[in-house]
Amino acid sequence: MRLCCAVIICCAATAVRSFSAEEVAVTRAVDQSISITTPVYRASISKEGVFEVSVKDAAALQQVFPSSKDNALSINVVNRMVALRSGKARIEFTFGDETVQVLTEGFELCFQPGKDIKAVVVPGGKGGPYGKDWYGGASALVLQNGLMAAFSQPFHVGPSGDARIVPSSYCNGSKKPGDLLEFTLTLGQPAAASLLLSAVTVSPVGADLEPLRRDGNTCGGIWHFPAGRNPAFRSAQQNISPADFQIDYQLEVLDHYVAGRNVAKLDRGASIKSGAKAELDWELPALAPGFYYLSLSANKGAEKLTSTRATFVVDLPNYTHALTRPADFKEFWQRQERKLKDFPANPIVTLVSAPANADKAFELTLDMPGGRKVHGLLVIPAKPSGAPAQFGSLLERVLSEQIEKAKGADFRAGESVALTISLPADATYSDWKSANENNLLECVLSYLRAVDFLASRPEVQSGRILVSGASRSGPLAVILAALRPKLICGVSAFVHTSAGIGWTDKPYYAWGVPGGHNATDAANVRRLAEMAAYVDPVNHAPDVVCPIVFAYGIDDNLSPPQGIEAMYHLVGSKWKRISRDPGGHQHSEGFKQIDKSMRALQDAGNATGPDQERTLKDH
Repeated sequence: MRLCCAVIICCAATAVRSFSAEEVAVTRAVDQSISITTPVYRASISKEGVFEVSVKDAAALQQVFPSSKDNALSINVVNRMVALRSGKARIEFTFGDETVQVLTEGFELCFQPGKDIKAVVVPGGKGGPYGKDWYGGASALVLQNGLMAAFSQPFHVGPSGDARIVPSSYCNGSKKPGDLLEFTLTLGQPAAASLLLSAVTVSPVGADLEPLRRDGNTCGGIWHFPAGRNPAFRSAQQNISPADFQIDYQLEVLDHYVAGRNVAKLDRGASIKSGAKAELDWELPALAPGFYYLSLSANKGAEKLTSTRATFVVDLPNYTHALTRPADFKEFWQRQERKLKDFPANPIVTLVSAPANADKAFELTLDMPGGRKVHGLLVIPAKPSGAPAQFGSLLERVLSEQIEKAKGADFRAGESVALTISLPADATYSDWKSANENNLLECVLSYLRAVDFLASRPEVQSGRILVSGASRSGPLAVILAALRPKLICGVSAFVHTSAGIGWTDKPYYAWGVPGGHNATDAANVRRLAEMAAYVDPVNHAPDVVCPIVFAYGIDDNLSPPQGIEAMYHLVGSKWKRISRDPGGHQHSEGFKQIDKSMRALQDAGNATGPDQERTLKDH
């Protein structure tokens, strides 16, 4: 961000000749107001502490410095520096030829936009005409006649209905209002006209979500082109400079987000008149069902001026992926089952809730092959509702917090028997030595051991366990349901990591890959896939027969949406739902809706289960 701002400031500085210090006039009037004049800009500070600055009569911004009866305002002038103080609050302006250096401490800085602002520049091309939109991380304000006021650090610019300009550091939490803040405002005429282009945008033409809403599924905010409809888009870009502009556009589409195959590349030129908007239509060839990654750039010669990216999908009802089960897939899991069977669990169940409390909580440890232990919390309500028992996992830190809470006098159980465990190495999944020795496999085996223990409890009805998961525990829930079909009555899991980790044609690069893994290197991809295919939840999906719900974010870079979509299509369940959502790694409203429907299947809907949003957060 600083680099982008520095470039803008450099442009402003090189477009206007330098002046000597004598040409910067700072004067104080009889009424104690201050006026500042340079060949580039004018500024003023009233006796009430109102700072205003304009460039060649184009109003840029205003700042009101607060004062009160208890803390009267004082204004001091030392050469080209003007200091305002009121109590512990201060702001200092140092006026240069084309710059205003600002240092402030003790109050919340908040500029008001001037009446002559026409547009906002944001590095990366996300800016545009000033008016109805918020702009985060703005680096400059474009004034009338192509003039500019550029910031040396990012600012957030509010729309005309919420007119304020505040440091982005306030908004992202890196600074609190009143903290020491320093920045430079550079004023003048920018040298690079490309800074005066709005962001290039792209929108779908003819997309349709209706085919994705079948059977109670949910979706919204993604771009879906049904079967038989070629993907089409419309791009738009505004020229907010005082000169006409020639643009060369390039649109590219890949079939995967890493090591993808280029399936379309189109080029188009356009001349945009000053103040006008260019709108272009782009139609792609027919594409196979699946996920696609579009990029559109606006270029001037070899220079990329602005660009945008988008994800879209084609005919998802017919999207699938072949299983990558190794030849010994069945035998591999038979060996893992024998390993567990031959190694006693030796459960240690210790009461941690108050003895007088009718709701009971027990700390649990179970032995695992290799000397590890499963650590958990078992909760048994005084009056179980008859709903399925609940099973899931949390990070060890969070689980320990839950155990401590269970010791309190105000501890209360839910309606169902519940077992929550922690996973080895907090389920980082990054330790991949071999197919038989990796920590994703360790996590699966921990789930198997723990759910077998839960099923053995007299309080749990046979075949009545509901498994929940999110993120790194999402695939574990799916694999558990595949390997324990007689115990699991439902799966509620979303934004599953590692879905498709056993594929080589669409390489996995998200959560849980080994350190140094290169998803664009065929040898790296093949090595990981050969080990991971045994624990890829997609390969277990056909063996899942219980009701199940899924969800993903179309741009999630932790949980691959294409793997989750394939897993949904491959599960053998007669009742299944999926929420396809915009955005990334999240607990979406769509998922909440279908999850509620699935839980309604379980004992008249009283199987409330854990707080899924908290589960995602705590993972």
